Amino acid sequence: MPIGKRTFLINPLNNTAEGFTHKNGNPVIKFSIPQQDLLLESATLRLSGQVEIKDKTNTLIAPDGKGDGAADANSSMNNDADNAAQSSQCATNLGNFGGIHNCIDKIVVSSKKTKVELVNESHYSQYTALRQGTSANKDEYLRQNLMRSQSTGNNCDLVNRRMVSSVNTAVFTATDARQVGNFFSMKLNIPMLSLQPLHLGGEYLGGLDITIYLAPDSAVFFSRNRHIIAGNVASNDPTGSSYNLKNLKLNGRYIIPDANDLKNYPKEMLYANRVNLINDIHSSVNSSGYTPQVQFNTGIDSVFQRGDVMNNFTLNQNNFPQVVGLRKVVQSKNGLRFPYDFPVDVVPNFNTITPAGTALDPNTLHFKSLGMGDTEVRLHHNRALTGRSKLPHTSATLDATEEDVKSQYEVAGAADSGKNLTCDMAGVGADYSFGMGMTQNYINQDYAVELSSGVNTGNARLPTDTSNETLLQNTFVKNFEELDLKSLVKVM
Repeated sequence: MPIGKRTFLINPLNNTAEGFTHKNGNPVIKFSIPQQDLLLESATLRLSGQVEIKDKTNTLIAPDGKGDGAADANSSMNNDADNAAQSSQCATNLGNFGGIHNCIDKIVVSSKKTKVELVNESHYSQYTALRQGTSANKDEYLRQNLMRSQSTGNNCDLVNRRMVSSVNTAVFTATDARQVGNFFSMKLNIPMLSLQPLHLGGEYLGGLDITIYLAPDSAVFFSRNRHIIAGNVASNDPTGSSYNLKNLKLNGRYIIPDANDLKNYPKEMLYANRVNLINDIHSSVNSSGYTPQVQFNTGIDSVFQRGDVMNNFTLNQNNFPQVVGLRKVVQSKNGLRFPYDFPVDVVPNFNTITPAGTALDPNTLHFKSLGMGDTEVRLHHNRALTGRSKLPHTSATLDATEEDVKSQYEVAGAADSGKNLTCDMAGVGADYSFGMGMTQNYINQDYAVELSSGVNTGNARLPTDTSNETLLQNTFVKNFEELDLKSLVKVM
């Protein structure tokens, strides 16, 4: 049994009093966990600190003091529903899923002993947003996720203006500037740092270097509406907003092992990992093929976004809508349909012939999402992403889908059109675990997904926002890897 535990608190190696910000040229945070004959209790590892959010004028966003519902042009309680001139609290929005996680672009973990790179988690914020969106429902986002990382989920429409507001600087700056900024304490979404205790001794990891690369401000913040009314661009466009992370700490616990703990410590570590692949979709019939080069693959999942969504202040990077006008999905391995030996059809779709003998026009539907019968596609996507047959807690709801589809059909320039605050969680995937822990070998094996859709068709029955756009395809290949903890070589 362990002799005991010790709490630690580590400052960044490159710590500065000003904090860490992408805008001002300090976008890299470095932590060092020293070599010692102790075990790192990885389950307790947290990144904590404060975040300051500034508007386009480089001014800290603070509450405006209008909480009584009075009809005041400067009140953040009243200027957020019609695309009228907005205050900074409404114009500057933080990602629904992930919250402060969205400030992280990539995390690299390496051994201090050999400088071998053990983990390289790219597209960290998007994958974390996906996992959060499928693991907590709207009510649950009012508790732990909100408090730890300021993730608001589909409550973003109502509570975001409080998340981006620092405390009243007029009150605190003169007395205690440490109170300025919102506090967070969040677990890093790194599988290797989430499982068994890690031996930091010289014969094993030899200590760890953890490097966090921050995301551009344009990947973190977005406007309330995609279609900003021309006369209100000056107030409603958040371009130039920024964040600053300060007083950062890496905290957790060391386990003090006894002789038996050291003797019986495993020499290998098996953990879940992922590979990120990126592609583009330019046409209504598109096939994307990959050779993932992983041996124990548990699932492959793809999500699709507008081609201009990355680093765009007027679009929400946490939104993962279904492929516009999707009609059919075929997935294959080595040219043969697998694991589903049939095409998955989306019925109805915009080409469905109605009883009147005309093609279905979602523009005429009161609930526009009913023109997209993609239930089976979404089921396979959820299984591929989570490995579970059903999602007991999720923000991927019918309401969220309807709100997102409806906003895509809204005409630019109309009041409050094209809201960014309610997100969908759709995608295309294949689960190879079948709920039984099974895997597929993709060493020198090919995976392909073929989509029939309305991409780049400009079809009048599809939303103009997306039917004329190419799509960005992010594919996540989930797999198991085994690490030899002494040689620090990946066994598979």
